[in-house]
Amino acid sequence: MSRDGRDWAKAAVETVARAVRPFVHVVVGVVKLILRPFRHDVHPGLKLLAIIGYLYVIQFGYVRIYPTSTIVTAETTRLEATMQENAAAWVLGDVTICRKRPRPDRSLQGTDGPCALSTYVVTQVGSEVAAAGERPESFVLDPPFGTRLVFEIIGEDLVIAVDELPDSAASSTKFSEDMLVVVGAERIEDLGRFLFHAQIGIGSLPKTEVGGYLDEGRIVFRGPTSFSLISKGAYVTLREEDLETGGFVRFTDRLGERDTTMLVQVIGQRDRMEKESFFLVQATDEGAEATTWALLEYGGSETIRLAPGLLDLLKEDPLVIVLAAIGSAAGLVALFPGRNGV
Repeated sequence: MSRDGRDWAKAAVETVARAVRPFVHVVVGVVKLILRPFRHDVHPGLKLLAIIGYLYVIQFGYVRIYPTSTIVTAETTRLEATMQENAAAWVLGDVTICRKRPRPDRSLQGTDGPCALSTYVVTQVGSEVAAAGERPESFVLDPPFGTRLVFEIIGEDLVIAVDELPDSAASSTKFSEDMLVVVGAERIEDLGRFLFHAQIGIGSLPKTEVGGYLDEGRIVFRGPTSFSLISKGAYVTLREEDLETGGFVRFTDRLGERDTTMLVQVIGQRDRMEKESFFLVQATDEGAEATTWALLEYGGSETIRLAPGLLDLLKEDPLVIVLAAIGSAAGLVALFPGRNGV
């Protein structure tokens, strides 16, 4: 190598060295800080306490990084859902379809269920309107990706509102924005289940005029334990939270910036004795890349963030409980040594 080449290589090495020197100093400082409890003049009890503390930090960091599982079950009369993939078909059978008129027709009076005739064009779909000898038509709910639906019990009927359509479905003849699909109360229990992936909100936001509401529910957070490092299925229930009547809950990432996609199951229910309709919603964040937070709102209160935390892990992880007990004992030994200095 020529002299100029050696000088260039030397200069390059020195430049790199100067660039990484601050980083190396930081790393060395952190390492010294971590190792400080293990100096020869530190009491053995404090050393043991430091080891346990570091193990606990590692474990808690693992839990925060490794996604937990969030499961919600709720009885509600209102559910918002934005489809995150093309939903599987839900055969609704006989329904009433209400499509919004371009402009209200004040000459028309009265209503058909929840649909004002002056506002909506109302048509019937199903066996009741099939001509003799014709195969009865059955309405199938299969909204495309990006569709926002609102499921609501109005009176005793199930009303599915198409609140928003994606641009790709703008020319659809089956779905239109502000369209209502009405299922009679007597048929709600016969619908089976509707399974889909969506970003959801259960109940209705406080201070809104919508009629549907969350009746009751429960959120369960399940997460990995220390044994999950050995056994992948070693999950425990970290936290459970009841959902009170009248609340509104949705699910986001830890920063609350992006709604989490949930695997959702909706099942229509009817209490014939009380003549009340509702639906059971079951949802899980199966496959989520990070811990899901539940954001809960009640009238007159700030948003409540629900997620498993330090105390939940401390209470439920058996190894952490043992480590905490040993750590407490070690701390006591270090603070109150015996006469022999042990």
